[in-house]
Amino acid sequence: MKKIILILSVTCICCLNARLVQGQVNDDKLARSILQQNFLKDNYIFPQIRLRPLNASNQTMDSLFSVFNQEWGKYILKQSTPKPDLNNKALLNLDSYSYMWSFLSITQKLQLDRNVEYHLYSKYMFPSLLVDYNNFKENRSDSYLKLIWLGSLKNTLTFGTQAHLSQPDFSSLYSFYTGLKNLLESYSSPTAKGKVFVSDLLKIINDYKFEMECKNLYYQGHPEEAMNYLLKESQTNQVDERGIVDCSKILLDHYYKTGQKDNGLAILNNMAKTVGKDAFPLDSLKSWYLKIDPALAEENYRKATGLSEKIQLVRDNSSAYESFKYLNLNQGDIDNDKIHNAKYLLIDFWSLDCGPCIAEIKELNALYEKIKNRKDVYFISVNCDKEELKKDTTYIKAMISKYNISYPVLYNTQAIKLKKLLHVQFYPSKFIFESTGHLLNKSNHSDITLSTFETFVKN
Repeated sequence: MKKIILILSVTCICCLNARLVQGQVNDDKLARSILQQNFLKDNYIFPQIRLRPLNASNQTMDSLFSVFNQEWGKYILKQSTPKPDLNNKALLNLDSYSYMWSFLSITQKLQLDRNVEYHLYSKYMFPSLLVDYNNFKENRSDSYLKLIWLGSLKNTLTFGTQAHLSQPDFSSLYSFYTGLKNLLESYSSPTAKGKVFVSDLLKIINDYKFEMECKNLYYQGHPEEAMNYLLKESQTNQVDERGIVDCSKILLDHYYKTGQKDNGLAILNNMAKTVGKDAFPLDSLKSWYLKIDPALAEENYRKATGLSEKIQLVRDNSSAYESFKYLNLNQGDIDNDKIHNAKYLLIDFWSLDCGPCIAEIKELNALYEKIKNRKDVYFISVNCDKEELKKDTTYIKAMISKYNISYPVLYNTQAIKLKKLLHVQFYPSKFIFESTGHLLNKSNHSDITLSTFETFVKN
């Protein structure tokens, strides 16, 4: 059997980090978040994308958001059409997701510099989420509950947990985290949709429990308890690898500075057992072994390298591709036989609402030109726009013409099946599979970009 590498790139506006997601769309067309995103998209984001990306700096951010806040306030207050049933404080607040989404789109960045990321989180995203949290706390109703979008909560927690926050900053985040958890657990929604929304928010909160509790123990002055919690919870295989790495780095730095070699080695050995090479590269592992115990660094590193590779094989098995082979993806220029005979298969999931997706079309065209006549490599683009827009081929043909797309685009019901089969739920989601079902990379601990495609094609 030929070895087939399946590369999936789900590129969307929230491409900063694999754990970042799109906000979940509310069914209510008058929802504040929907109104805000349409306002920003029509007046600022799409016009700027057609020109050039702006510089991703703190100064650019402050200038943009000053205008956004002023103009949004003028826009929403003068609307004669029905507005969400909210007080003015809630109505005027740009939500956390809108801040992140608009800045990444206008700058067309997949990843921000650390100081810019922290500025976005500390000055805009977290304060905005606090406003919505306090409004819900003061006005317990579904209208105020749904101000806390899933995307706003998850992305803000992602920024906060991956940033190197000071003790006061983390205490503020932890206080919000526990307060929202308690508030949601005590809130009884009068509607079925509200109950589902509460459940979804609590699932996100639970996803961050490990990092929040581990770091809280550390910042409260209990590094030993934090280490024990880290070692115990990371063995369950239910903890995100990025979380293990982030918490481990904090403790490693502490034990290195305090000269506690045994504790440092315990954390490094735990990382070798529980974290894949993409989340924490082996050269980084070696570097830390050298810092913690220079005399035995080489011996410990060799043990860790072998162990890490074994664990990688165990943790990354998947049979998703076996099921994928039996999908019939024939459509237009897409050839099912070529897909299954190719040695490498590149797939890109994207949407018109995604600024970075539009920005990289030109580069994807260039990549496709290099491989379109090769038999060992096949490329498919999967459009993820809303189904109601794709009732016939007119929409897709117009889109392909408008953006000068030269590569095959999959858009029918098979695209939906492929997306569901490979569990593409949030953006970005990127994977690399072998035909055996072996997963070489996961989106939650690997930044697979267009350059990854190009490297695979070249090699």
